[in-house]
Amino acid sequence: MTRKNKSSETKGISLKNNNFLIRFSSSIILVALLIVFLSTAILSEEIWVHLKDENTAEIVSKSLGFIMLVVSTIILLFCVYELLNSLKIKNKNFFITIEFLALCLFLAPISSRVNLDQLFIYSYEWIKTSKLSEWYMQIIYIILFMGILFTSGILSNIEKNKLFMICVTSLIMIFGLKGFTYISLSNDYLRQGYDGIKYGYMTAIWIWVIVILTDSFAYIFGVSFGKHKMAPKISPNKSWEGAIGGLASAIAFAITAALLLFYLVPSHSILKVYMFNISENLGNGVVIVMYILIAALLSFIGQLGDLYFSFIKRKNNIKDFSNLIPGHGGVLDRLDSFMFVFLFMYLFTLIN
Repeated sequence: MTRKNKSSETKGISLKNNNFLIRFSSSIILVALLIVFLSTAILSEEIWVHLKDENTAEIVSKSLGFIMLVVSTIILLFCVYELLNSLKIKNKNFFITIEFLALCLFLAPISSRVNLDQLFIYSYEWIKTSKLSEWYMQIIYIILFMGILFTSGILSNIEKNKLFMICVTSLIMIFGLKGFTYISLSNDYLRQGYDGIKYGYMTAIWIWVIVILTDSFAYIFGVSFGKHKMAPKISPNKSWEGAIGGLASAIAFAITAALLLFYLVPSHSILKVYMFNISENLGNGVVIVMYILIAALLSFIGQLGDLYFSFIKRKNNIKDFSNLIPGHGGVLDRLDSFMFVFLFMYLFTLIN
């Protein structure tokens, strides 16, 4: 081997090592930020349950919930920005319009009456007595969002296929983050105690971990055993072996964690209200089956979300939505699967 070849090989190894270190360091920072983000929901719930002065507990708990809501809003607006930027949308007026529409729809009271009563930002009397949260108004909000988006896009000479992509993806992100917010902050401020927590932060963390494990083990199994490509035109590196490995690993964790909490720490059970009702009426065997089905469904939907956003990137000839996070791409690159999963959970919460 010549000195030139040795030099090239050494540079290649050094570059790979640097990329790994950058990605690893970014991963640690991302996990730390996620923990800080989720800690607002954890503290909001635990302070409400344990602080003896109920008025103080409610004020502090709602303040922490408000912080989570603000951070969720910032994440949404940044994801919308990354989406529009990746689609090479240059019109500033359209940019501002879509960001404003996304903000309004995210904050709009769109859910079942029971859910709106439990989420503190919609529990105020003036919202209940007004017509803002009526079912027909909720439909109007969505129609207005789509109508203004397409009108603004057409006036800005944006291609129709891009407009459709922006509309669908924005709705996925908006209602995905709505689902996450509601599940994390479903404290009933009329009842102080764990009995007043419908879902809670533990359910939100459980869902996050399912998605993370699915993604991580899909990569590990894909690298180790992947032979059959799952969607070569959309995401060439994904294989059926990886998808199955990720699914199986996530289910194994999810069932173990859910059953341990259900039997040993019932106050923090996953999907507590649903599962206690099922246990009381149908027995614990059905609870186990339901946990398996929900975990499998969440893992599967997470992989669909990954493929959907990969399709958008492939369609627009981009590798990442942005380069904000070294080694990982943009915020939307990290949250693609989560958006789909929490969109499903938003729809799930409509079942009372």
